[in-house]
Amino acid sequence: MYIKENLSDNKAIAKGSVIETINDIPVNTIIKNLIRYLPGEKESYKIKKLEEEIHIYYRLVYGSFQTFNVTVNNKEYTLKGASWNNFKEPFKPKYELRFYDGDIAYIYKRKFHPDFLHFMDSAFTVIAEKKVKYLIIDNLRGGGITDIADTLMSYFTDKPYCMFNKKLTKISPLTKDETISEESKACIKENYICQEFSTHSTDRNNRFKGTTYILTGMNSYSTATFFSASAKCYGTAIIVGEEAGQPLVSNGGLDKFVLPYTKLTSYTSLSIFYMPCNNNDTINGVMPDYYVAPLLEDLLNDKDYTLEYTLTLIRENKLKN
Repeated sequence: MYIKENLSDNKAIAKGSVIETINDIPVNTIIKNLIRYLPGEKESYKIKKLEEEIHIYYRLVYGSFQTFNVTVNNKEYTLKGASWNNFKEPFKPKYELRFYDGDIAYIYKRKFHPDFLHFMDSAFTVIAEKKVKYLIIDNLRGGGITDIADTLMSYFTDKPYCMFNKKLTKISPLTKDETISEESKACIKENYICQEFSTHSTDRNNRFKGTTYILTGMNSYSTATFFSASAKCYGTAIIVGEEAGQPLVSNGGLDKFVLPYTKLTSYTSLSIFYMPCNNNDTINGVMPDYYVAPLLEDLLNDKDYTLEYTLTLIRENKLKN
C-alpha cells in the first residue's frame, strides 16, 4: 500500500511512501479482509477496485475514526482522519473525442449508457470528415448495456460479430414466472433457460475504415469485457493494455427481487454469459495483443500509460510504413 496523496497536516510523509500498518493491523491483512466484500470473479479486478474505493470499504468494515495510528516507512504516526470534503475526484466528462497528429482519433466513454448513442454518431461523423486513419477507444472501465457496445462496434467494422454467443439464466423459485415470460422463446435445460446468439453485421454510412485500437485493463468489467472479447475474437480491433477484469465465462446481468420473509430488496446475477472464443474459460479474461504494465510512478500520478503506449505504437508503425 502506497501513499498517493497526503491530506494530513504532517507534510513530511512523502508521496510514494509505503504504509505498513493502520491501527496496528498489517495492511496485507486489511487488504485480504476487504477483498472478501468486493463482487467479481477475478482477484485482479477486486484489487483494482479496492485501489479506488479503499476509503469506503475500510470504513464499512473497520469503522470510522477521528485519528489513525499509521506506520509509514517503519515510522509511527498519529494522524487525523480526512473528511469527505477532502476527497476531490479529478473531473472527467462522460464522453470525449480527441485528436492527435491529425490522423488519430481517441474516444473516451465512462460506460455504455444509452445517451452514448448520440455521442458516438456525432463522433464518427466528425471522424469521417477528418479522414482519420487510426482510432483509439478507451475501454478501461466497464459497465453499461451490451446493446450499446454492440452499436459502437458496428461503427468500425463490417465483419460479422456478437457480444456473447450463449447465455444461461437460472430459474429461481422467486423469479421463475418473470424469467420464463421474459425469455419465452428460449429453451429450458436443467433449470436453466438457454439462449444462443449468432453473429450479425450492420450497414453504416459513416463507418470508420482505418485501424482500431481498444484499451483494456483490470477495470474493464461487465460490458467492457464483452466488448473487448468480441473485438479480439472476430478481429475487429487490436487490444492494448492489461488482461480484462472478468473471465470469458462468468456471471452477468443484475436481477432484483424482494426476499419473502424480511421483505428486503436483493440484487444478484442469475445468468452465465459465454463470450466469443471463450473456450469454456472461467478464469482468464481478454488477453491483450500488446501488454502494457504500469510503473509505480504511473499509478501514483494517474498517468494514461495505456493511451501513451498506444500513441507511441501507432506513430512507430506509421514511420515503418
